[in-house]
Amino acid sequence: MSPTCGARKYPRELDLGADGRFAARDLVSPCPANAACVWSGIVERKGTFTTNGASVSLTPDAGSQAKSPGEAFPNELAFQDGVPIEAPDHSHCVYKKR
Repeated sequence: MSPTCGARKYPRELDLGADGRFAARDLVSPCPANAACVWSGIVERKGTFTTNGASVSLTPDAGSQAKSPGEAFPNELAFQDGVPIEAPDHSHCVYKKR
């Protein structure tokens, strides 16, 4: 999970499976408990990933990258000290195990 960072003002969850598939959830504006909302406030994506040891390349399934609320989804995560980082300059958006 990566908490808010930079222009992304909401947490992003990313699960990398042993089968080379990923599932991601952007918690853009989750609907409060016991409330009736038109939209769940969560953007979900699924796809495949590959890794070369220095980075993880993410390829969302067709339709999973459709225009949606929130910040753009990354195509790649780098590793810094064994920790995934989401940023072109590797300076922020650090992921931590939940």
